[in-house]
Amino acid sequence: MSVFSFMPPSLPEDPAELAALRQRNNPAGEPCGPFTGRCIHCGSADLWDDNLAYGCNACGALLGSN
Repeated sequence: MSVFSFMPPSLPEDPAELAALRQRNNPAGEPCGPFTGRCIHCGSADLWDDNLAYGCNACGALLGSN
């Protein structure tokens, strides 16, 4: 499990498929990770948040929690 994720994401095992997913989610190659607005795992900007946690809608990772 990644240091930046409390709940493991649902990602492809094949590195080529993972690279293709990240390219689809982040075609401009913008920075990913904490405080960037993009998931560190899949590069998606489709994040959810509430008053206690936030996560990624694309891969299901729980990225932060109280």
